[in-house]
Amino acid sequence: MPTTRSTLMDPESLGKLIKDIVREEITSALEDKLKPIQDSLSKLQVTAANSVCKIQDLEESANETDSRLTQLENDCKLLQSSNEKCMQKIEVFEDQNRKFNIRIYGLKEGLEQGSLTAYVTELLADLFGQNILGPLPTVSYAYRNGPAKGNRCITARLNSFETKRTIPSLVREKGGKQ
Repeated sequence: MPTTRSTLMDPESLGKLIKDIVREEITSALEDKLKPIQDSLSKLQVTAANSVCKIQDLEESANETDSRLTQLENDCKLLQSSNEKCMQKIEVFEDQNRKFNIRIYGLKEGLEQGSLTAYVTELLADLFGQNILGPLPTVSYAYRNGPAKGNRCITARLNSFETKRTIPSLVREKGGKQ
């Protein structure tokens, strides 16, 4: 069968055709192989974008937490300073309040038979007499403190500091313990 020029191609066209076919086959094969990689890369890009957003959120949260912590530290320092001043005032008030207190040791429990405050007032009048103490000492309050059983100490608050100062010297004169 005779061949004609129209059915046969020239070598240049044939080379080009082969190149195009090989290129299409290689491109198709690469696309098939690269598609999973491109899909994975696309997922990684989405994950990276989400991670960047999360990191930005975390940075903002950390900055906000840091500023709140700084504010709390400043507030804490202010409160510590204020607390220290209050504690000093309390100590002064307690010292001023205690300077009116006397302690009485060695009295058995139950002798007061009712009001311990009234009993201490009468006891001081009986022990020292009105001649020495002057007017009857006024006792604001009295209470027992110390162990639950036994002869506990009585603490009494006098309204007059002068009376409070006089009592220890009177006790020394009578030969008792202060």
